[in-house]
Amino acid sequence: HGGMILNGIQNSRVMNNTANGNVTGIQILNSTKIRVQQNTTSRNRCWGIYLYSTTASQIYSNTVEYNNRSCPEWGKDAGCGSAGIVLTKASDRNQIAWNSLNYNGDGIYQGNLPETASNDLEIFGNYLSHSIANGIEATFSFRNYIHHNRFVEDNYGGWFGFAQQLRFE
Repeated sequence: HGGMILNGIQNSRVMNNTANGNVTGIQILNSTKIRVQQNTTSRNRCWGIYLYSTTASQIYSNTVEYNNRSCPEWGKDAGCGSAGIVLTKASDRNQIAWNSLNYNGDGIYQGNLPETASNDLEIFGNYLSHSIANGIEATFSFRNYIHHNRFVEDNYGGWFGFAQQLRFE
C-alpha cells in the first residue's frame, strides 16, 4: 500500500528516494526529528508524503506530483481527499519548505478536525501549482506561519477555515 512506512523513528533522515504509484509514497508515523529531503513521490492514489503524529521534523526540497484520486461523486482525478503533503494527528512544530507540489488533490493538507489539527507549523518557500482543491489547507490549526509560497492555478491558494493565530504572508 505504501512506498515506505516509518513508525516510531527518531533523529533520522529520509533522503533521495522515489516512491511512485503506491497508495501513499512516504508515511511517517509516531516519530520525531525526521528530515525528509530531496525525495520524489508521484502518482500515488492518496498522499505523497504523510506525517501522522510526527513532530519537530523538516520536509525540504521534495518533488511531489500527481498524488490524486478519483471518486464516483466527483469524477476522475477530482482530488477526493488526496494531497501532496499531509500532516495530521497533532504533527506539530514541523517545517515544510522549498518543495515543488504540482497536480495534487491539495498541495499541503493539515488536519480536518480540531483534535487532529497540526499546530505551530512553518510552511515557506514552496511552489504549489494546479491543485485540484487547495494549494495549502490548514483547518482548525493554531499558530501556523505560512509565508513566501508561490501559488499557480490552484483552485484556491489557501484555505484556512477555523484557523487561529495564523500568520499568512
